[in-house]
Amino acid sequence: MAQSGMADQLDIQFARLYLDALQASLTPSQTPPKCWSVLLAARNDNRLARIQFALAGINAHIDHDLSVAVVETCRQFAMEPVHLSPEYLDYCQVNDVLDPVINQTRAELLTGLLGDNLPALNLVENLVAMFGLRASREAAWTNAEMLWHADAIPGLGARFLDGLDDAATLAGRGLLAPVGI
Repeated sequence: MAQSGMADQLDIQFARLYLDALQASLTPSQTPPKCWSVLLAARNDNRLARIQFALAGINAHIDHDLSVAVVETCRQFAMEPVHLSPEYLDYCQVNDVLDPVINQTRAELLTGLLGDNLPALNLVENLVAMFGLRASREAAWTNAEMLWHADAIPGLGARFLDGLDDAATLAGRGLLAPVGI
């Protein structure tokens, strides 16, 4: 992002949220966000394709965590997240880096563990076709702006974040619907 170290700090905050969710899932007295709980609870379900786990993880990480990471990073740099700002434009440049990685990974994950192509799985193929990283990241930035402003009203920021978690949880459940592989 435009200020020195801001992009690095966003990466750190983003990674920390995933690691916090993982740690919370392994610690009996803690609870991760619901969107992560759905994914982690399904990890031993052999009816799910690898691509489903990948998409559900991306869903939880981008649709829930990325907005939080943007807000936390902006707080550290004492600046508001603003659409079309230099920081936003830097944030969007990541899409160009991620696009080829996502396309390659998508092709690899649509094969079985032994490298054979998965049978035609309409649900999984439709989920993959609908996934749009750029649109998800755009929504995450917009949600960060909303969260930033919602925090100014007591209790609203927490309720907004709960709503993001609920929406990501619902999407995660749909992404993790067994397809009988």
